[in-house]
Amino acid sequence: MPVGWTLGWGLDPFIADVTGGAKEEAPPVELAEAGAYEGLPPKRGVLIVAMGDDHRGDGSIALHLIDCLRQFDWPGDVAFCRADESVPHRAEKFSHVIMLDAMEGPDGPGALYQADPAELLSRSTGQSDKPMGMLGMLSPAVRKRLAIFGLHPRTSAWGSHLSEEMLAALPVILPYIRAFVLQALGNVGAIN
Repeated sequence: MPVGWTLGWGLDPFIADVTGGAKEEAPPVELAEAGAYEGLPPKRGVLIVAMGDDHRGDGSIALHLIDCLRQFDWPGDVAFCRADESVPHRAEKFSHVIMLDAMEGPDGPGALYQADPAELLSRSTGQSDKPMGMLGMLSPAVRKRLAIFGLHPRTSAWGSHLSEEMLAALPVILPYIRAFVLQALGNVGAIN
């Protein structure tokens, strides 16, 4: 089950381009280019979104993952951002969206899970029966292009350091996520 699908209030609202590492506002994309009129997926690459809070120990694993993923040499169009209220708009411009978060599951700390966005969305309804959180803010078209990965945290207590279990999992998790992104860059279809 996901731990805290939040908007990430106060996080950096800019996107970092892998090729230059400089942070800049996402460039404007014409609606026709984004495929809005034809109902087609956008022509751009992969947006990787990190959920979490810098000060929640292992609960910030997605932020650590995204920092590590930025160090790879990426072919094609790969962009990274921390979750904030601009993600739904940005996500419309990408062929694939990958969300990373802390996520509890049966296998314990360090385990990687891939969640079904539709299942998570069905569990995220509030008293008004409307979806809550980041998933609820995404359009149905984006949710069809969405993959969600979660790493089971050992603890989400206050702190800025990862536990030994999380540090040990990184060398295994990073190549897996990288391979998934590379596959998404090569395929225009769904990545779930």
